[in-house]
Amino acid sequence: MGVLRKENQDLKQENQLLKLENQNLKQENQTLKQENQTLKRDLERIKIKKNSNNSHIPPSQDIARKNKSLRQKSDKKQGGQFGHDGYTLKMVDTPDEVKDYQPNYCKLCGEDLTQIPAILIGSRQTVEIPPIEPLIVQHNVYRKICNCGYCADAAFPENITAPISYGSSVQ
Repeated sequence: MGVLRKENQDLKQENQLLKLENQNLKQENQTLKQENQTLKRDLERIKIKKNSNNSHIPPSQDIARKNKSLRQKSDKKQGGQFGHDGYTLKMVDTPDEVKDYQPNYCKLCGEDLTQIPAILIGSRQTVEIPPIEPLIVQHNVYRKICNCGYCADAAFPENITAPISYGSSVQ
């Protein structure tokens, strides 16, 4: 019986310590909550709301964007409507260059296929824009001496004022 009494007394003492620790934690928690509220208020006062007018973010990410569209809402779906003729690039009959791609070996057994005639199974075309090559024009002016002894010098055109410059077609 003495052992149970001792164990009961130890449990009561441990319970008292836990209650005291719980009370201290509650006080600390309350203090931290108040400090957190104060910091949040200070942050809201200091923090400037960012939008496309006062920062680098694009207008599409503004929180309260205004819809400036004057179009009326329609009951039609977005995109091309049923029965609408589509427009796409058309293949030309006479391309400037033709490249052929033929298999040289069998992917299954590895046999050489170079001597077997090929059958066309599809064609695709790409439109390539050739690179722009600059045209360098050199302007030379000359001098001629007249029989009377006068030196007649040719003049550069008015728009050519430096040893090298861009022409009027360059923007």
